[in-house]
Amino acid sequence: MNLNNLPSARPGHSHLALRSALLGRCALTLTLVASVAACVAPEPSASEEVESTSSVEQALDLAAPTPPLVHPSADDLSEMLAEIAGAPADGKKTPGMIAAVIKGEHIVALGAAGFADMDGLMPMETNMVFNIGSNTKGMSALLLVTLIEEHPFLTWDTTLGQALPYLQQNGVNYTGSQTLINTPLRAFVNHRSGLTCPQQGGFANNWKTKTRPVLLREFLRGPTVANNQPPSGLLAQCTVTSGNPYNYENQNFAVVQAVIELWSGKDFIDFAKSKLIVPQQMQTSFLPSQAWFLAESGSIAGTASERAYWNPFFFQPNHPLLKSGRFVTGHDENFVPVVPNDPDLEPWGLASARGGFAFTVQDWARYAIMHLRDRSEAVLKVHETPNDASANDYNYGMNHSTLTSSGLEFDVYFHDGELSGVSSRITYFPAVDMAYLFMANGGIDR
Repeated sequence: MNLNNLPSARPGHSHLALRSALLGRCALTLTLVASVAACVAPEPSASEEVESTSSVEQALDLAAPTPPLVHPSADDLSEMLAEIAGAPADGKKTPGMIAAVIKGEHIVALGAAGFADMDGLMPMETNMVFNIGSNTKGMSALLLVTLIEEHPFLTWDTTLGQALPYLQQNGVNYTGSQTLINTPLRAFVNHRSGLTCPQQGGFANNWKTKTRPVLLREFLRGPTVANNQPPSGLLAQCTVTSGNPYNYENQNFAVVQAVIELWSGKDFIDFAKSKLIVPQQMQTSFLPSQAWFLAESGSIAGTASERAYWNPFFFQPNHPLLKSGRFVTGHDENFVPVVPNDPDLEPWGLASARGGFAFTVQDWARYAIMHLRDRSEAVLKVHETPNDASANDYNYGMNHSTLTSSGLEFDVYFHDGELSGVSSRITYFPAVDMAYLFMANGGIDR
């Protein structure tokens, strides 16, 4: 089972050399799968002006520790990884990586190498928090599945216009495209909405006076149109290709988040906590946005009420895993740490569903185990593969392919994440009860 043979999660999307080297090298660990496995025992209102009802501090509460996931006889991958990233004891100063192999309900191989932070020369360790970037999208798709199953008025055939009625009001189509208004929800989690959007979208004025759900609405729709002016929100700036062709577009998941927030009546982070994080016991390290931003001390400029609402989205330096420095910092290819954006200039945590969550590898492993062992309707739904593999078999927030081993063909699901100098991949094989996780935090192995 060589992961190098899997199709790219994002065609044309370049990866850091270190991450590529890791993927090639750690694919070799899967040749040990057979021997490793043998050692292991077996009703809210759809209000346009929805408000967040609980604080991010509550979403970050630490729960009682869960039982260890690492099997007592787990293989140590650190030496293998050190051949690429180097071991701190050898004086080789490069960014690092973490990798884990999961069999059943245990991590059966685990390791780390290199540095988590080049400025502070913090060695990479396996219990550090890292950002999973676009691997958040699989979770977001699962959360939309959960919402649709629970809500009597939503189906996968519900159109964007029906799901977000504020996109067409008073005779104005704020997307500028009737094709987009008529696009069903399934097309957004499958990246088949036809959307191609600009890299940046404008934010409404005085964003600090508004809640995140309201701000996301204004980000997508734009302000009220007056004097026959054209719509100006992000969706009106996107081009729309008819026929629902595959195109990987981050803003598809801004739409997914907006639907979840409107129909659940909760901020996306709170919905994720209640429906996924807590039930899967992932809350011990769950962070709602980029860890190195949250670890910064400070406060946004604004009134007392604005600071009370927004500071928890930007600053959580007293979270135990952040206060101890146990988070991975992203680096560019010159090993320079990525500089955080200024939260006073833009609400970078606006749409976490696009790629904002952070976890330890053990908590992320719990999510992978859910895909291996959970037989709930929601999980089975995101494992469906209705799209044509010859085009691009992306379904419900995950890429899909098939592998053949010993004459047997079985499904493999995978996704890549890249965010501010951090790369990651999740791969799981439900038929053989195995999964593979890795992250790397940038740079070139010189």
